[in-house]
Amino acid sequence: MSSTSDSPRPIQYYPIAPDVLEQFAFAACARLGPEFQDPDVARGLADCLTTVARVQANNLNRNGSSSSPARVK
Repeated sequence: MSSTSDSPRPIQYYPIAPDVLEQFAFAACARLGPEFQDPDVARGLADCLTTVARVQANNLNRNGSSSSPARVK
C-alpha cells in the first residue's frame, strides 16, 4: 500500500526575481544604444519581463502534472 510520502512532490516553479530582471533590462538597454538608455525604457522592459516570468511560472505550476511545458499556439 502506498502512502502520501511515496508519491513524488509536484515541482513548484517560481519566476525570476524582479531585481534580477531589472538588472538584465538595464544591461540590455545599454547594449542596444543611446536611444534605449532612458531609465523609463529599461524599467518598462523590466516590468514586461517580470509579468511574462510570473505568467510563465503560473502556467507551469497549473500544468504541473505534464512532463513538458505547455506550448503557445
